[in-house]
Amino acid sequence: MSQDDFYNISALQKAYFVNRKKNADGEQMSFLKANYFLYTKENSGKIFYKEGLLAKEDFKVWDITKKKKGQPDETQLVLERLHNSYPLPLPKKKLDDINTLIQYIHPNCRLFYANLKSEETAADEDVCPTAILQYDE
Repeated sequence: MSQDDFYNISALQKAYFVNRKKNADGEQMSFLKANYFLYTKENSGKIFYKEGLLAKEDFKVWDITKKKKGQPDETQLVLERLHNSYPLPLPKKKLDDINTLIQYIHPNCRLFYANLKSEETAADEDVCPTAILQYDE
């Protein structure tokens, strides 16, 4: 997959789905109790789940689709790309870390890392913290 394959689906969610509190049998639906989920292309908008892991246990159905009259016409729905810039800009601290490690990257791949851009307005928070290990010799 490439970056162009990712879309913001919040418009789709708002147009076609609703967060119901009960399943098709009128029982309270709880993600905390569900252990097994099944999604099928044929039953779009229905989530099948089990609260146990036994094979003989029947699936419960949680229908999250909106009623037809509340849904917009499919041709009117336009999904926007999740990210417009390529490659995505990185926080300055992360880019600095990459640049210190570039000497260890295979020469055939260095050009990709050398062309990464930094966010000018990025918060200086470490999104992927790494631990510094000290070894006693």
